[in-house]
Amino acid sequence: MKRLFLPLLALGAGLLVSQAGANPYGSQLAASESQFAPDQAETVELSFYLNDIADSVLVEVFGPLPDTDTVRTFDLGALTPGMHSVEWDGKDDDEDLLPGGDDYSFRVITEADGYNEWTNITAGETSFPLTTGIAVIRDMNSPFFGMVAVLNSVPDDTGDYDAEELGLYLMNGDLTWYGGSAQAAYDAAMNDPATPWDPEEGVGSPWKVKAGIHDGMFYTGDWGAEGVTDAVYRYDLVNTAEQVLAPGVGDHSRLLTAFTTGTGEDTVLWGLDRDGADPDRPEVVRWDVGTDTAHTGDGTVVISSTGWAGDPIIGTSILWSFRDFTIDDEGNIYVGNRRWGGAEARYIKFDSEGEPIWSRSGLDVFGEGYPAENGDGVYPYGLAYHDGNLYAVDDFIRIVAILDAETGTFLDFFEITDPDALNGRGIAVDVAGNVYVAEHGVNTVSVWSPWGANDFTSTYHSAVTIGEPVTVPDWRAYE
Repeated sequence: MKRLFLPLLALGAGLLVSQAGANPYGSQLAASESQFAPDQAETVELSFYLNDIADSVLVEVFGPLPDTDTVRTFDLGALTPGMHSVEWDGKDDDEDLLPGGDDYSFRVITEADGYNEWTNITAGETSFPLTTGIAVIRDMNSPFFGMVAVLNSVPDDTGDYDAEELGLYLMNGDLTWYGGSAQAAYDAAMNDPATPWDPEEGVGSPWKVKAGIHDGMFYTGDWGAEGVTDAVYRYDLVNTAEQVLAPGVGDHSRLLTAFTTGTGEDTVLWGLDRDGADPDRPEVVRWDVGTDTAHTGDGTVVISSTGWAGDPIIGTSILWSFRDFTIDDEGNIYVGNRRWGGAEARYIKFDSEGEPIWSRSGLDVFGEGYPAENGDGVYPYGLAYHDGNLYAVDDFIRIVAILDAETGTFLDFFEITDPDALNGRGIAVDVAGNVYVAEHGVNTVSVWSPWGANDFTSTYHSAVTIGEPVTVPDWRAYE
């Protein structure tokens, strides 16, 4: 893997790239029981999945809720990737039985010395006929926290690939199959047998997968023929009864990217419309869907790719080739513009109302060390936001680029794989800072750990109740 001179450049400019995340972290936290009776020698299994080697792992039981005080600590030492668990007997660290009737939860604390550079931590290799998207659940309140989804856009009729079906596959954090096989991973994604995707439309139906920012579900958009599917498909991993969230109508139908922000009545569906009101002029559109899962109708256009010529912030670009977008914690919107000429805008930041904040052209990022020569294309085909940084997979020069989300300054990059094979289509970043890439050219996926020492704390989304003790009547005490 090649490293750029960016650390020296960034130090000189006071812009050293942030690596606040960890590489190993606990995901898929679960408890075998929601209530148990330790006074009757019952125990509860507390489990988690570890995505990478950790030098130290602690499992802490805390409570009674809402208190977060640690009552029991399990020191598991160094662990390898995979599923791990501890048995809790309802006792504290002094081996005293805790009183019944209280709720407790647990957290997993990981530490590692880390790596000296961006490192591929993918466990094994899985192949797809055509993988165009990847996403990860970042919401710790979801029972599927840390679960990864990979989208396959072409069915396999040859038997040459691990994945054969058109649709979504669930993966663990190290990109092994969830459930142990491709079929189990496909079944676990709750692909509806009535899926609207049409394999006859070829590449693009479905197109990308994104995770809802606040609801712990996956969403896929469509780049098939107009009027064929025109829907957002929701994978809630629990129920297949209401999967089609927004059938497309009117001018806004072919959504390359789709995901939600908010929950319940505050749910907003966002989409990057392939055609928009004007063919080949993509738009970022929103629908205030609330709890209306069968929502239809035209959304509100937030960002249009027309009408920007001569804009003092955007420059002279005509933003006709949007390929992905993402939203940060403040509601700002980042768009990747797949263009060729060096003077045209490639990365653009807008506020939540669609007003431009900054744009970066190819010439801008070339001057900051972007590893491409002037005149080469800069093709940000997939975007993800994490911890103040914007991550982009570049389809042309085959790297992951990292920009400062506040200013748009190019900070760092790492190469993904054989530069002659990669066509990056999708990117995601988990809460611990690991970067996931869907590679269209080699039809596989990979996960990359950031460099540096690290630690992370994952918290179980629910509670475990210690049952009330069984009281034995005095007249039966002799038994």
